[in-house]
Amino acid sequence: MTSIGEPRVGVLPSELGRSRIPALDGLRGLAILLVMVFHALDIQLDAIPFPAIHAIAISGWSGVSLFFVLSGFLITGILLDLNPVRRSLGHFYARRALRILPLYYVTLFIFFYLIPRESFPQMAWHDDREILYWTFLQNWAMAARGSFLNAPNLNHLWSLNIEEQFYLFWPLLVFGLRRRRLLWLCGGLVVGCLGLRVLLLVNDAPWVPIYIMTITRMDDLAVGAAIACILRSPNGLQSILPVARVVGGLCAIYVLTAMVMTGGFLLRSDWTLTVGFSVASLGFGSALVGVLSAQSGGLATRILSNSILRAFGKYSYALYVVHLPIVIWLMVPNGANAGWSGTALYLWHLGVTIALSFAVAFISWHVLEYPFQKLKSRFG
Repeated sequence: MTSIGEPRVGVLPSELGRSRIPALDGLRGLAILLVMVFHALDIQLDAIPFPAIHAIAISGWSGVSLFFVLSGFLITGILLDLNPVRRSLGHFYARRALRILPLYYVTLFIFFYLIPRESFPQMAWHDDREILYWTFLQNWAMAARGSFLNAPNLNHLWSLNIEEQFYLFWPLLVFGLRRRRLLWLCGGLVVGCLGLRVLLLVNDAPWVPIYIMTITRMDDLAVGAAIACILRSPNGLQSILPVARVVGGLCAIYVLTAMVMTGGFLLRSDWTLTVGFSVASLGFGSALVGVLSAQSGGLATRILSNSILRAFGKYSYALYVVHLPIVIWLMVPNGANAGWSGTALYLWHLGVTIALSFAVAFISWHVLEYPFQKLKSRFG
């Protein structure tokens, strides 16, 4: 038993359902910041002369992997903690819909129908595959085409397509399998996704399908799901903490070596599209195990629990949805460059992107998202 005033080690499964864990909000905040620094490169790709900043920015795609690992962990935990007698797929789907659909559909409506194309041609789009956005099948259309679609403000929503597809089929597996078999399934997905990516690459598949298909990115979600299962086992995460430390260390060495040797954890390299995605999955999974197992007053917990990262984590969904349109708006000459170039211009654009995105996300939460969030109590 932990004495009064002594830092407690680890998170209990019951806490995850009862309240928010500050460090997990911090991890979400880290994920969205990684994605934003990556997409800000779209403004002036490869125009940052300062190597360290460029290496970090070009590696920011991995923030999506962190989002997937967290999602697999949290969603699987929610499903495992449901009362076996009162489990309701309908209630689960309703709660997920209330969280995702309002902002997602409002965003689609604005960009497809409200923004005048004549005045803002770079922001308003019409795509003959519009129905695929509304039905969360955009990523499969991209995979079939081998490239992104014609609405660049909305191309990043492919990851939400994967999330929604995961929400649809994963509960059936969690409810239908014993926990040990679910763990074996997660391990099989980690190995199988790596094998599929290698197979696609050696058969000259474009990089986009490998990056955005559900069947090639399920290992991120599976790693998070496996951690949720192990957390609820008799020995909890302490049983895998030593292994997680070794795996996390090896993954960190891989990423740092890639940054030094190639200038970043490069998305489009053959190594990243195969082994690199697995490194991101296992590395972020190891980090999650470390955070969940850490002392409440430990350094990592304190860093991730700081108010700034937690704020970005709280608004991370809206930040993800709105930041890329803002990046694209900044790509158009608009007098907002302050006369700078290179690294200074990138940092200026990144700062403007973060500030504007946070303002929009704050409004979105209080005006749109939170009112729908309150309705979730009607579904258990």
